[in-house]
Amino acid sequence: MCKHVFFVFFACTALAAAAEFSGKTSNWHGFDSYEFEVGGRPCRTVVPKHAAEGNPWAWRAVFWGGEPQTEIALLKHGFHLAFIQCSDLLASPKNIEERNAFYKELTEKYGLAKKPVLIGMSRGGLCALRWAIANPDNVACLYLDAPVCDFKSWPGGKGKGKYSPDDWKNVLQTYNLTEEEALTFKSNPVDAFAPLAERKVPIISVCGDIDEVVPFDENTKILAERYKNAAAPFEVILKPNNKHHPHSLKDPKPIVDFILRSVPGNIPMPGIQVVQSAALPASTSIWNPAKKSGNIGEPRPIDTAQTDTVRYWLFLPADYEKQAASGGAPLLLFLHGAGERGSNINKVKDWGPPMLLDTPEFREHFPCVTVSPQCKNGYTWSPAQLMLLLDEIEKCYKIDKSRIYVTGLSMGGFGTWMCLNESPQRFAAAVPVCSGAKTRWAKNFTDIPVWNFHGDKDPVVPIAKSEEIVKAVQAAGGKKIIFTTYAGGVHNVWSQTYSSQLLYDWLFAHRRD
Repeated sequence: MCKHVFFVFFACTALAAAAEFSGKTSNWHGFDSYEFEVGGRPCRTVVPKHAAEGNPWAWRAVFWGGEPQTEIALLKHGFHLAFIQCSDLLASPKNIEERNAFYKELTEKYGLAKKPVLIGMSRGGLCALRWAIANPDNVACLYLDAPVCDFKSWPGGKGKGKYSPDDWKNVLQTYNLTEEEALTFKSNPVDAFAPLAERKVPIISVCGDIDEVVPFDENTKILAERYKNAAAPFEVILKPNNKHHPHSLKDPKPIVDFILRSVPGNIPMPGIQVVQSAALPASTSIWNPAKKSGNIGEPRPIDTAQTDTVRYWLFLPADYEKQAASGGAPLLLFLHGAGERGSNINKVKDWGPPMLLDTPEFREHFPCVTVSPQCKNGYTWSPAQLMLLLDEIEKCYKIDKSRIYVTGLSMGGFGTWMCLNESPQRFAAAVPVCSGAKTRWAKNFTDIPVWNFHGDKDPVVPIAKSEEIVKAVQAAGGKKIIFTTYAGGVHNVWSQTYSSQLLYDWLFAHRRD
């Protein structure tokens, strides 16, 4: 399912997926690419495997595919990529009109974000800046690379920049200017940046300090100084002893981090807990109030003819990239209780790991990808649906499949047992809290390390529920189950359970064979 476009991190008023793209398909660095036309111009989009909130996108102005490391990284963060071939117009008024049509196509027909990231390399800087200045409310940020900020520098060669006769002639023709008018033209980005500065649109520019084609001093330096004087954010990465080429950085992380900080919404990045969503087959696990807690642990089939939008908190550990490079990060699935069901995703943070991950000292040292979904009102956890959610996570992030864990409290504790029963070979260890399970499932739990917690005065889910399943597992030959009871503990023993470092040390020490 990951190959489709899913809308993630949604606002409650916009729970809709982006439209599927059409056109000639191909593979671009492991992602689906589509080629089509808008207004007779060749266009291209590349689709992420898991789209981020609001379908953010990066728009390359010219030179598609050149030094693509930043765009590849953004794809992995859930961005779409887009490109329209019209660099021959060099950001002329007609060029802006054609780009406007392309923007309208992607935002209105395909549902991409209203504020794309603009990427402009060399002459593409002129194209990106000119379009942004004409559409300042429709820009998230700009990444410029050795950008042309004044066409008098290049291609005009009126200063230290390299003169390009054909391109200069093209500027005069497409802008409908005489040579004299071009020399006094006041709509170059170095002069006309005010609409962007007024809106504090963030800009980052990567330049070589000895660029002989598009000199830093005549382009980025002037724009950056004027932009900063207008109290607007402009960052410069100046590469020492670097000419016009190569563009970008070998490691694009500083550029990518700048973009992620600048784009509205919650984009997955290490050390931050964000909301995502996935379209999955619908759950049929309705909770019958007449049976109270009696059917909380009753799994039902999923309805593949319908879909649910499952929203969840996602946390990538601070060293996720290092873990991914060395075989994958461990993964923890957390399941909340009945009181946190509904459409307010913030309720999931009331207890357990998602609450603690908002604490810097806990978050800084938490070692695993954490997935904390929200169950719909009137429903209980569907283990089959949760397994499909884990499938999605495993497709879109580098996960160590020998170190997948599950834990949950109350209704989520029942869900924890159900997950173990649904897929006993998937989990390295589990921690159910104040819950229970069908004793007939016990044979499926004998080889799984389980640490079960319950208060002996629990008035909501009697401790007998835990006692029954623990005894059944032991009777079936299970020797890896631990049962901790809290003397005098009522239903909420999870606060004490999840605040114990000993629990996490035990949990993450396990690895499935």
